Amino acid sequence: MSVHYELRSTGVIQASDLASELVEVSADDAAASTLPIVEVLTPGQFCQLGLEDCNDLTTSETLTNAESNYVDIYQNHVMGSFSVPSRSIEAVDPDTFAFFLNKHKLVFVDNGTTAEEVLSQIVQAGVLRTTSTIHCLYVFMKYLMLDDLDYLGTVEDGMEDLEEAMMDLNNEVRTSQIMGYRRLSMRFAAFYQQLATMAAMLSDNENKMMTREEARQFDHIENLADRLSSRADTLREYSLQLHELHQTHIDLRQNSIMQLLTIVTVMLAPMTLVTGWFGMNLTTLPGESVPFMWAALIGLFFVCAGGLLVLFHRKRWL
Repeated sequence: MSVHYELRSTGVIQASDLASELVEVSADDAAASTLPIVEVLTPGQFCQLGLEDCNDLTTSETLTNAESNYVDIYQNHVMGSFSVPSRSIEAVDPDTFAFFLNKHKLVFVDNGTTAEEVLSQIVQAGVLRTTSTIHCLYVFMKYLMLDDLDYLGTVEDGMEDLEEAMMDLNNEVRTSQIMGYRRLSMRFAAFYQQLATMAAMLSDNENKMMTREEARQFDHIENLADRLSSRADTLREYSLQLHELHQTHIDLRQNSIMQLLTIVTVMLAPMTLVTGWFGMNLTTLPGESVPFMWAALIGLFFVCAGGLLVLFHRKRWL
């Protein structure tokens, strides 16, 4: 499935009026248009455009499926890929797609729907200020991090709930839950770090394809990605603290169990001694013929057990 937009001017900015908008057109209209075009294509459709360095289907598919965010700067165009992590704490593959940018075209090469959904959000918001494909890429990268600060706050709230559950010993917390938050924070930290690197390379304007103002836009992306990366790193450190706390609780629980087993073993030691003594394979045993011997031994056992219980209680082992 492909989607095609024209970047059309809506006049001079006055107050909150927009300078341009994305207008959806047909594939034929996009091919014949003299206006800047923004498209979402499959790798096969992208290769049919005949753009320079973009005729190899295998290369296009590899770029589309790359699980990292990076950019390559060429003389007259820019190519790169996006890898958007899932917001699930489960181990889920990221949404990957590529992009091609020059003065006249911004093409997203996507086998999925992520790029199309982000462009749809931009169309609904109407946030474009110029009829420039470069500005459109800037807005697109900004929307990839839209509301992420609030989302990371929600993740932190979930981790705090997990910590409270661990403090309440009656609630069982699984290690997989903590590791899920750790993986999530690591994925997003890497995502923001790579976006910051991409934005820094674009703002350098190595091939002089952008104006100074267009290049400066990507400094904002770099700063935003850096702030979000720091936030994700904080969550990753928090997840490590949760893991250590969880491990401490497991150790305490194991120590409590071992302590209980030790107390039971010590309390049964007198009875074990008696049964071992009278269980020996001998013809006669000392005291065997004494009347009420068994009653005396049972009484002695309860006295010893009671004394041990008192001792353990004073030592606060019970």
